[in-house]
Amino acid sequence: MKELYNEYITDTHWFLFVDDTSYVVMENLRYLLYPYNPNEILGVGFDIQSSAYIKSTGTLLSHGSYLLSNGALEKFVTKIIPNIKECSSKEGNDDDFEISKCLSQIRMRHINSKDDHGYDKIIKSSLVPNSERCEFVDSEAFQALGRTLSSKPTYAEYPISFHNIRLDAQYAMEYFLYHASIIGKQSSFFKKIYEKFFTDEELEKIIIEEIVHLAPLYVMEDKNLEQ
Repeated sequence: MKELYNEYITDTHWFLFVDDTSYVVMENLRYLLYPYNPNEILGVGFDIQSSAYIKSTGTLLSHGSYLLSNGALEKFVTKIIPNIKECSSKEGNDDDFEISKCLSQIRMRHINSKDDHGYDKIIKSSLVPNSERCEFVDSEAFQALGRTLSSKPTYAEYPISFHNIRLDAQYAMEYFLYHASIIGKQSSFFKKIYEKFFTDEELEKIIIEEIVHLAPLYVMEDKNLEQ
């Protein structure tokens, strides 16, 4: 923390802490942070509402990934580190929980990472069970994600980060998020923007024109198959 403060505090607005099994969608993170002032004491993390530990401290940061504003990091280094006895320095402790406990002393405000449906954008688990481990996510994560073992998983439309992602799965996520496309499928983000400028009839016409433009490709493929 001291090194970050000494080297980057003057030209960095936000500090993201992740481990090597986390996958972060940076575009969605930037969109979340856009309205906020990084000079304020702010933090973003996973919302574990059922945790007795969190309730006792009134603070929250995340397993896998969390983020501090410039103001929060400055307060941490200048106000908390000089009184480090208030925080645990034992090896093996979760740094995110310990930092949460320390930051409660400076009244850090937590940015809401849930979407309009109440789904958290910072997901503590992988999207699919890890074939090498039996557990999927712990009970706290299930409650925070608003689901149970017997219900259908529900996730935010614009997720920010996932935890416990194996290396091969990270490459797969990169492909599906940034390279794979579905004809006629449009991001709801851009759809909302287009709706402000086009009527439903105009949008339908645009989609049809896109399909017509691609039609010759399918005709060529069909002819090759017939031969």
